Amino acid sequence: MKPVPFRVYLFVVLFMVQVGPATARAEPQKLVILTTADLHGQTAPFPTTTGNNTVVEAGGLARLASVIASTKERYPGKVLVVSTGDTLTGPFFLHFNGEALFRALSLAGVDVATLGNHEFDRGAALLAAALNHISFPLVVSNIEIKKGELLKTPIHESVVLERGNLKIGVFGLLTPDVQLISQPGKDIYFNPNLANIARRITQRLKAEQGVDIVIALTHIGLAADKKLAGNVKEIDVICGGHSHDLMQAGKEIIMRHPDGNKTIIVHTGARGEHLGRLYLTIENGRVINHQWAPLRIDASIFEHPGMVGLIRSYQKKSPPRHVLATASTALDCRSVTLQTREALVGNIITDSMRRHFTTDIALHNGGGIRGERIISAGQITTEDINTLLPFENSVVILKLSGAVLKQALERGVALLPHKAGGFLQVSGLRYSVNTTRKAQKLRMDSNGYPTGIARSGNRIVRVEVRQKDGSFQPLNLQKIYTVAVNSFLAAGGDGYIMLQNVPERTPTYVTLSSALMVWLKEFSEIKPELEGRIRIVN
Repeated sequence: MKPVPFRVYLFVVLFMVQVGPATARAEPQKLVILTTADLHGQTAPFPTTTGNNTVVEAGGLARLASVIASTKERYPGKVLVVSTGDTLTGPFFLHFNGEALFRALSLAGVDVATLGNHEFDRGAALLAAALNHISFPLVVSNIEIKKGELLKTPIHESVVLERGNLKIGVFGLLTPDVQLISQPGKDIYFNPNLANIARRITQRLKAEQGVDIVIALTHIGLAADKKLAGNVKEIDVICGGHSHDLMQAGKEIIMRHPDGNKTIIVHTGARGEHLGRLYLTIENGRVINHQWAPLRIDASIFEHPGMVGLIRSYQKKSPPRHVLATASTALDCRSVTLQTREALVGNIITDSMRRHFTTDIALHNGGGIRGERIISAGQITTEDINTLLPFENSVVILKLSGAVLKQALERGVALLPHKAGGFLQVSGLRYSVNTTRKAQKLRMDSNGYPTGIARSGNRIVRVEVRQKDGSFQPLNLQKIYTVAVNSFLAAGGDGYIMLQNVPERTPTYVTLSSALMVWLKEFSEIKPELEGRIRIVN
């Protein structure tokens, strides 16, 4: 056999040098991320307004599930469906303890999710039982759970999922103030060092597990997402929640890093009104092209028959709906109202507490009133009340000095002008606030629990207490007042450390919802008005 000429060897070597890398170079891969956030137990369509104030019907899990199913059919093997927490609120959670809502998410086709703070509203044991009804993995990377706690097994630090030739790393982050705003129990700690945790996990996912992209499912709010993206360049996509922000098409946030990488942040609002759709093209571990196009879930979308059947099966098991009273005006139940200023529905709830238990004053945190909608003038039903007050909190009567009461009012206005769940709706008093003055600050321990007041704050400039004859007198700091609060506040929730250890307290074991229903039935017709109970006097 004749020897192969050197020039032939040279040709083969050059060919391999030129062709080898091209064949090894990964072909661009497509991925569609469908994301939903802050469902808040909203299973049925609900009325909302468009940009021109036209009232339309939006949302509904059956329509959401239909869009997810059709997208998976259109892009087989290329769709990843995620949820970023706060699913468990509302009547279905109240009546079925998470079973109905988690089964619905599973049927809708969710592939991976993180938890929100509201998942802990009724304790870790109930949440652990509810997680038996999910068919997808949960990722919360900054949670630390003591040995033996029931939640230790079902929650993962991160997972790796595959779509075609893509390996996708997914991890989750939950707002570190869960201990302050919910009730997870003292066996669970939420690490606030989000950037350090995210950096460690993303580097491990890419270096050790060879993922092509990393997705963070976060329930920390948009401001914290921006900070996270700026500090951790290894994150390719952040699907966020908690702050209820809706980014319109093309309005996603792109954080560009010095090494040429970028982090894409998307938020899709709340209550299933929109389904987020992020279309990605990925090549050699980088997102080379993307498009953000959230879809409004409206009446034009066909309802998924299986989801319709599931929801109806639970509706049949729900307590019957009854009309309690009629209201002369619409009731704004949106958090932007309840958590920043006097609200008609806040007045109604606190009035019912004060009158039912004949106390001097009643206080209720705006974040404990849910629904995120406007109840039209007319009938108020048991379903409305269960939506407004889903947490089964009971009323506790405290005896507070005027000085402690003023501390509580300072806590309520500490975050103004930003909305905050701890903002107080009130009955039996009125107060004035100057938000340009110093806000109260809490002292926190290493586990995120408030231990005291680090700075008293001086934003409350005037407090007057209603007298039996309807007149108002200035708050007496030495006088003892009877104050009706919900059990969440009485336990120190939302940072109300000054209420936590009040020795003179009387648990009534009467739920807020039952007290409100009794009050509404008694009056039958209500004509609520804004009365200047809370005044901003900057």
